[in-house]
Amino acid sequence: MFSKAEQKMKQLNISSWPNLYDEGGVHVHLALHVQKQNLEGTLILLKQEGIDVKIIKEANETRVYFKDTESNIIEFYTKSMADDYTKQVIKK
Repeated sequence: MFSKAEQKMKQLNISSWPNLYDEGGVHVHLALHVQKQNLEGTLILLKQEGIDVKIIKEANETRVYFKDTESNIIEFYTKSMADDYTKQVIKK
């Protein structure tokens, strides 16, 4: 269940969010992998359609967040989840 503050935050444009939240928080979302070489074209398309985005760059990887027509949060990411998950499993 979302608090009143979280519900209010969800109504704002995603680019104005001060941060993002872990699963179970404000930003439960659908994440999809995009190849790095396709990300720029993807961003151009989103902007041409007037879709508000929040871009987070980390080292060599990028994550792009936006809302779909039902206000669900969608993430496009360039990081290899196979590599990341393998590292997570090995740590444990």
